[in-house]
Amino acid sequence: MAVRLDLPPDKTLATRVIETEAEHNTRKLERGLMGLIFGLATEKPGNIAGFALIAFCLMFAGVLIWGTDSSSLSKKDVLSLIGGFITLTLGFVFGRTSSS
Repeated sequence: MAVRLDLPPDKTLATRVIETEAEHNTRKLERGLMGLIFGLATEKPGNIAGFALIAFCLMFAGVLIWGTDSSSLSKKDVLSLIGGFITLTLGFVFGRTSSS
């Protein structure tokens, strides 16, 4: 499937259009299928952590609403476990990127 470009008559402008299109296609290939969901490599870790944070918060709310206590695992234990993962992802999202 070839993309047909409408190039302007100016040669320098046409060159810029071709270069920009080539750069766009290169980024699209680098991104891949997972990149459609989580973004490029530079922002991917933060986006995955944000997705995990939302998922853990939904799990936390689900346990609060529909969770039941059992003899082997209480509601408090499940909330403590999920709360630990929430604080872990918050630390990743808002933590420092380098130590000094």
